Amino acid sequence: MDDKIFSDACPGGGRDSYNPKLPTKVIIYAYTQRIYSSRQIAKAVRENVMFMWIAGRQRPDFRTINRFRSERMKDVLETIFN
Repeated sequence: MDDKIFSDACPGGGRDSYNPKLPTKVIIYAYTQRIYSSRQIAKAVRENVMFMWIAGRQRPDFRTINRFRSERMKDVLETIFN
């Protein structure tokens, strides 16, 4: 994937947040495992070794995952999946 997609969607500024690649990787892997609920994805990041590795041992909560895929990066995720 081209990094320009992420830099255009997240210009920076404000308080520190997760690198946009992290939730993108987690969401893509979760979808391949047929996990669609943000609460189940957050639980998998805490309990599943593969999710822990993909997330770099960071633990975004379900609100962060939901906000990321529904508001902040909706267009980017659509581009990636297309």
